[in-house]
Amino acid sequence: MGSDIQAHRRIIVKSLRNSLESRVSSLSAVRFNYTSVRDALQNLHEETNDSVAASEALSLIQNMEQFEFIATIVAWYDILFQVNIVSKAMQSEMMDLPNASQLLKNCSEFVKQYRRSFSSTIITAKEIASLAEINPVLRQSDLEERNGYLNTKL
Repeated sequence: MGSDIQAHRRIIVKSLRNSLESRVSSLSAVRFNYTSVRDALQNLHEETNDSVAASEALSLIQNMEQFEFIATIVAWYDILFQVNIVSKAMQSEMMDLPNASQLLKNCSEFVKQYRRSFSSTIITAKEIASLAEINPVLRQSDLEERNGYLNTKL
C-alpha cells in the first residue's frame, strides 16, 4: 500500500452516526478535503488485494467525480452546519422560548436566502470541481429536477 496511502491518513472520514454534528463533521471532511479523499480512494482501489474494497472504492470515486455530487455536498454542508448551530443552542439549559423562537426564525430565513442565492453554491462547487479537474456541468435532467424544486415556495 505504500507511502501514497500513508500520505492520506491524516484525513479522517468518520462513519455516519445519528447525531447531526457527526453528519456535519463527515460532510466537512469530504467538502474541505475533496481531492485528498478522492485520491485516497483511488490509491485504495489500485493497491488493495481486497476485491470488495477495490470495487467499493471505485464506485465511490465514480460518484464523487460527478459534479452533482460536489454540488450536493456543498449544499448539505452549508445547510446542516446552520441547523447544527441552532440544534446545539436549543439544547442549552439556559434556552428560553423567545430565544428559541428567534433561532428558528433565523434558521428559516437562512434556508430561504440560501435557496434564493443557490448560485453561490454552484460557484463553490465549480471551484472544488476545478481543483479536482472535474467538468463542472449539471446534467440537463438534474437541472430540470432542481429547477422544479427550487421554484416551489417554502
